[in-house]
Amino acid sequence: MRIQTIETESLGNRGYLIDDGTVAIAIDVQRDYERWIDAATSAGVTITHVLETHMHNDYVTGGYQLAVKLNVAYVIPQHSGADFAAYEIADNEVLEIGKLKAQAIHTPGHTEHHMSFQLSDGSKSAVFTGGGILYGTVGRTDLVSGDMTKALTQAQYDSAQRLGNDLSDDAEVYPTHGFGSFCSSAEGSGASSSTIGNEKKSNIVFTAERNEFIRQIISGLGPYPRYYAHMGEANQAGPDEVKQLHIHSYAADEVGARLRQDNSWVIDTRSRKLFAAHHPQGAVGIELGKSFSTYAGWIVPWSDRLLLVGDTEQVLLDAYKELSRIGMDAFVEGATNDMHNYLSAGDKASYRVATFAELKANLPNKPFVLDVRQQTERNDSHIPGSHHIPLQDVLDRIDEIPDDEEIWVHCASGYRASIAASLLSKMGRTPVLVNDDYSKVVDIGLFKYIA
Repeated sequence: MRIQTIETESLGNRGYLIDDGTVAIAIDVQRDYERWIDAATSAGVTITHVLETHMHNDYVTGGYQLAVKLNVAYVIPQHSGADFAAYEIADNEVLEIGKLKAQAIHTPGHTEHHMSFQLSDGSKSAVFTGGGILYGTVGRTDLVSGDMTKALTQAQYDSAQRLGNDLSDDAEVYPTHGFGSFCSSAEGSGASSSTIGNEKKSNIVFTAERNEFIRQIISGLGPYPRYYAHMGEANQAGPDEVKQLHIHSYAADEVGARLRQDNSWVIDTRSRKLFAAHHPQGAVGIELGKSFSTYAGWIVPWSDRLLLVGDTEQVLLDAYKELSRIGMDAFVEGATNDMHNYLSAGDKASYRVATFAELKANLPNKPFVLDVRQQTERNDSHIPGSHHIPLQDVLDRIDEIPDDEEIWVHCASGYRASIAASLLSKMGRTPVLVNDDYSKVVDIGLFKYIA
């Protein structure tokens, strides 16, 4: 049994291709499913089954369209709420696929219908745990319904115990979430591989007593991206193919019209420094990076229209692919790499970029310092006197931010702060982007620990 990991770093997820040398099984496929086809072609095997551990809450699946394209079995858990025809597998049911046996194990917790799949070839055993057992932690249990969080957390514990009791310690563990995904209930171990035996020694779901596990998991659940609310429904409907991106040389007045429209966003994917130096008033800068879709989907209201701006056609295609993974491709009206017309649109805007050392030097002037990190980060340490508004809440709490002085905005690396600075600029504030690593705050003594 050969297992290939197909990673989507931008969403903190992994999918898998498992084969016996002839036939292959695809598990938890991303929207850009061509990667699974390419992996199967390179391995000289044929995909015959596509499996989902659950209806995902953090991305739009590509499993449905992959199964349609290849005309193969699409296997989903029973009672998942799907609106399409598929093979609905039951608890303990075993599929024989070539030399492989795949047993479905009902492991509710991340969702009610969640399944783990144990695969074996007679000598090797592996369990694909989806959003159940992750490396060092478990999948979060509050995405289905706040009212169900406690019950699902209890179920998550019981599901893990079932796997721990029923599977051998040498069974390899392959989770879908937990590599930076907000689907993780807490920070994991950082491991790149593990076994059931290793997890029994280190994972909170095995090391903590049941009630203490439930208490710790629920108390540690933080915010998650707003677009998550739409993912389960999209997956239950059977996602469409991604449509081709329309790249066009928009005239300056066309871009300007979009900058002025309600429910319309012009998203500039250039580097944060280039955006700060020169952009049309009203544009929002979200630098294309591994967290691009996460924060675009968190900040932009669902169904608002998007115009993408980028330096090159390839950058625009990459940005569009990232958005397609969370279903926001449906809202992209077009894209442009005509920087001359874009930068000629509307009023011109810019703001300063600084370091933490420059912020410290400016402290005698009592600047307004805005920390846009998450609460857990601020709980560890913060700059004394700074104001805290997490990035995702900046627009909702804009009235708390003065419009008659500079706003020095920071995060842990500059990425989130750059998005916040662009939002402040859009809303008529005067940001100063602290584009620096937060470790410098410690180096220069500009911090306060919270005991």
